[in-house]
Amino acid sequence: DRDPDHGMEAHNRIAELLEETGARERVVNQAWDDLSAAYQRLSQVSGPDGAAESRVGTVGRHYAASAEFRSIYVDFERFPEVQWTNNDQRNATLLIEDKQAELKAIEARCMELISTYQDFEYTSAALYVAGTAYLLYSDMIYNAPKPAGLDYEEIELYEEQISEFRIPVEDKGKARLQANLDKAKEEGRWSPWMTRTLGELSERFPAEYAEEKPEVRGEVESNYVPSAGAINIRESEETQ
Repeated sequence: DRDPDHGMEAHNRIAELLEETGARERVVNQAWDDLSAAYQRLSQVSGPDGAAESRVGTVGRHYAASAEFRSIYVDFERFPEVQWTNNDQRNATLLIEDKQAELKAIEARCMELISTYQDFEYTSAALYVAGTAYLLYSDMIYNAPKPAGLDYEEIELYEEQISEFRIPVEDKGKARLQANLDKAKEEGRWSPWMTRTLGELSERFPAEYAEEKPEVRGEVESNYVPSAGAINIRESEETQ
């Protein structure tokens, strides 16, 4: 471990090669876990005065962030999946408790990634995921089955209450994505995740966001290619 960043790069390349050559999922996942373990080991060494210090530099943090984000993105892709039932109470539990808990867990992991690795590309990826997850949750609230047996006035009241619950969720997702664009402007950099951020905002809020990339000094190339994009619930329902 004389060159921690070089070691992290080697772990990353092994994991990428296993994925590219179609190795078994268990083997691929273990390779990414090995990368994360290497980061933990190298970032918790004792300095001359006995205090903990990290030997991992910018490159190593980037690869470690890549491994962590890969795991987060798996949960993010699963998040929009919800099986509504004919039981109103069960649906309410799914929406208010289960899915909200999943959302908070995804958000917490994203914020932890940002603070731990301080890597521009994966900060932008994490903010994209956190913001889009809130927007997807807003879609879930909007599309949730109405309780059975309501009359016209009760339906109106229900829809008002749903809007009061949904709009702050949508606003928080929008704010996360806007924070991503603000960071790009502040640092004068861009990433593919910024492009996806702007695309999400322009699709949902076309009057406020034009789908064009602002002028920046440099662009990074993403090392992580997701297996599929985020699921748009409204679009999915329209195609069924």
